[in-house]
Amino acid sequence: MDTLYWLWLRDIEKLSATKKQKLLEKFESPQAIYQAGAAELLVVENITLSDAQNIVGNKNLDSAENQKKQLTEKGIAIVTPDQRGYPSPLQNIHHYPLVLYHRGEYEMNDEDIYISMVGSRNATQYGVRSAKEIAYQLAKRGIVIVSGMAYGIDAAAHQGALEAGGKTVAVLGCGIDVVYPRSNEGLYQQIMKNGCVVSEYGLGVPPAVYTFPARNRIISGLSAGTVIVEAAAKSGALITAKLALEQNREVFAVPGSIVSPTSDGTNALIKNTAAKLVTSYEDILEEILPAYTKKKTEKPPVEDKRQKPQLSGEEEKIYQLILKGCTEIDELALHANLSTSAVSSMLTMMEIDGLIYKDKGSFFIS
Repeated sequence: MDTLYWLWLRDIEKLSATKKQKLLEKFESPQAIYQAGAAELLVVENITLSDAQNIVGNKNLDSAENQKKQLTEKGIAIVTPDQRGYPSPLQNIHHYPLVLYHRGEYEMNDEDIYISMVGSRNATQYGVRSAKEIAYQLAKRGIVIVSGMAYGIDAAAHQGALEAGGKTVAVLGCGIDVVYPRSNEGLYQQIMKNGCVVSEYGLGVPPAVYTFPARNRIISGLSAGTVIVEAAAKSGALITAKLALEQNREVFAVPGSIVSPTSDGTNALIKNTAAKLVTSYEDILEEILPAYTKKKTEKPPVEDKRQKPQLSGEEEKIYQLILKGCTEIDELALHANLSTSAVSSMLTMMEIDGLIYKDKGSFFIS
């Protein structure tokens, strides 16, 4: 029954989120607000006579009951701040969502540790690989990866967690039943099976300009820290970084090339000391888990079951040269004392095997 009152309060129009929170601070529950008279409501800070009349005039649970029925039929759960599945850190943010819609096998809780990872939709291969690797390694160690299921970095972070057999949470900027972008339908289904999809927007709500910045406060609010993997100077991911700082969360950034526009934002965060530089998942764990540095010396490392294909002697030489920073074919051929055609063939095979990747004519370790 309490869920109905949360839905009712959330849906009252012409009453700001700030005023709704003030009412909850005073009355402690939406049911108590529902049962209050106009005189009692007027005692609350910033509540006007018009507000009180609006609340009293909207005392009807029919709409909430219809919503709940539709959600139940679609297998969608409603999570409210008074329930276990609503992580307490989220309640401490400005304008916390009064209702979260939830789909998936995983139930959020206060025991797990959450790290959010966001970045450019137009990510480079470097950004995608970095996001996948960091998410994979964190998920292997029990960290739950949070992101927004957008193209690029978001999708890569979710995929890294899934490949590790870990948990991941997708926070949508649209209705809980709306897959956006449509091409991420498969990812949406995978996340539901191995994590969960959540949204503060109900059935059928389309994505809009305002929904994504609003969604970002939930992504950062859920998490102990936010990692900005790759972001241009005006990337929306920087909004998430700003929100995380305002919420007193840790902010991390993966450095990128000084000639890559997609890393201008992340490099600026590091330069301005707004974010801690990240070159490994361990940088994150050591910051959010002070005991991690001690634990990692006491426990054997988590086994990475992704197998590296066997390389010939010459292929291994090329691989090691790339590790040392040789990234151009001509440079690799010179140092390996091989023809450019031979090196090109080896690079192609190594790229197919997933050992390296090509970005703007240069080669890098995956």
